[in-house]
Amino acid sequence: MGGTRLFTRLTSEDRCQLIWEASLYTATVKNISMQGALVHFESSLPLIQVGDTCGMYLCSDAKQCPCEIPCEVVRIEASDLAVRFTGFS
Repeated sequence: MGGTRLFTRLTSEDRCQLIWEASLYTATVKNISMQGALVHFESSLPLIQVGDTCGMYLCSDAKQCPCEIPCEVVRIEASDLAVRFTGFS
C-alpha cells in the first residue's frame, strides 16, 4: 500500500542552487511541494548521502536569492536528489 502525500506537488523546470559542504551545485527542480523537492543534476551528483543536511536556493543565482532553505536528503536516484525542507514548521 503506497503512502498518501500531504502536499500537492507542482511540476517545474526552474533552476536552483544546492549548497552542501560550502560548495554550490546547479540543478533543476523537477517537482516541488511545501514539504520538499526533487532536483535533477545534469552533471554528476555531489557525494552527498541520505540523511545529510544541505541548503537550497530556489533561483538560478544564489547571490540573488533572499534566503537559503534548510533541507535534509531523503532519497538519491541516478541523477536526482529528493530533499525534505526542514526550515518550515
